[in-house]
Amino acid sequence: MEQTKRDQEAGNILTGTVITSCFIKTSALPSRVEIEGNDITFFDDTYSNRAGNLVGDTSRLVFTRASGVSSGKVESGFILQKRALLGNSLDNVLELFSPDNAPNGNFIFIGRRGTGDERNVQFVEIAPDHRTAVGDAEGYVNGIFRVRVSRDGVDGDYRDGMYIMDRGTESSSREGTVNWLVAAGEGGQVRLSYMPNRDDNPLLDAIFDIFISADGITFFGLPTSNPGGSGRVWNDGGNLRVSSGSGSTVQVITGDGTINATTEVTALVTNTIPNTYSLSNGEFAGQKKYIYIRTDGGEAEITPVTGNGFTTVTLDDAGEGISLVWDTVSGWTCVGDNGATFA
Repeated sequence: MEQTKRDQEAGNILTGTVITSCFIKTSALPSRVEIEGNDITFFDDTYSNRAGNLVGDTSRLVFTRASGVSSGKVESGFILQKRALLGNSLDNVLELFSPDNAPNGNFIFIGRRGTGDERNVQFVEIAPDHRTAVGDAEGYVNGIFRVRVSRDGVDGDYRDGMYIMDRGTESSSREGTVNWLVAAGEGGQVRLSYMPNRDDNPLLDAIFDIFISADGITFFGLPTSNPGGSGRVWNDGGNLRVSSGSGSTVQVITGDGTINATTEVTALVTNTIPNTYSLSNGEFAGQKKYIYIRTDGGEAEITPVTGNGFTTVTLDDAGEGISLVWDTVSGWTCVGDNGATFA
């Protein structure tokens, strides 16, 4: 085969040769590189601990410049590396990272974390590095982890996706991180769902959903009665409520007192004739309030700050009670009673 002058001068270049298999000895066996068919296999049992590097069988693909390696250490470029952990050459981790160690840059670890003393089996870590020295000059591309789906290859802005970002990206004086879900476009939504069984279909079997979309914030599957506990959201006849107690929302008053509007139910323990009670105004339209005598020791005379059609309500015996609804214009309106006397 005729060679060009350049080929003739390059004595280490193979030209016009078909390689079906290749064995490359890089150091003492068993370290070697084998090429066969479409496979390239790296064998390395000789990687030693120097300058903090981990002991183990390590194989690397290194992309760097001519001056990027100093004394065997890669100082710039990009590395795709498989290696083992300290003390166990069979515990492997796959790494993709930049060797810039001041500080170490972006990296992906698949497998164990690779520090030698941590044992996070089945561990995947993706860690972009926010370089404060660059700061705002590079905008949101500095120190952002982003996952998004494009359409027909178009990915032109930050309209939607999932982000984990360092607030220092926005300003060097800011601290903390942001976990950010963004949806965009007609029919787009941010959705949080829970389903009780892992084998179910989240589109069909989720029992709790929160949608954030062009229609606002929509809740699905909320309980329709107080679930108890503290800070739990429920649907009280179209009103969004938050439970405020540890399994109990009953206000208990012994003797005279003020019936509040912060708990749904008030139980009275009367001990004189009569006990007198004031009833505070409601907090929102449609709010419900239930009042009853739990233990009878005398009459209960209830005077609301604002009553609709009555000034006082009197309950005489245990079990007697009233059901009220708050109207922001007319005040407390009685929608049901058991033995109550109105005046």
